[in-house]
Amino acid sequence: PNQEWCMFAVSISSSSANLYLYQSSGLTTATNSVSHTSSSFVGNLDIGRDDFASPAPRYMKGRIAAVYLYNRALSSSEIQSNYNANKGRYGLS
Repeated sequence: PNQEWCMFAVSISSSSANLYLYQSSGLTTATNSVSHTSSSFVGNLDIGRDDFASPAPRYMKGRIAAVYLYNRALSSSEIQSNYNANKGRYGLS
């Protein structure tokens, strides 16, 4: 959303990918229940860039305050804790 801080998180396990969007209006979630295999990360990591857009990549219009990468899937309560720990920095109570 324009002019609003929000937190977006993705937690991927072997059986699903869970998406979380926290913003002032509340929490929105989505789940993709498809098997995911593990793989080694090789190459660049682009955050805020969509290489699959056509005819050319598209970029996020905004600022990214922080990026956290974990070597395991976080639970929904761990993601909620991360949100609560950071929201005060952006004027949310």
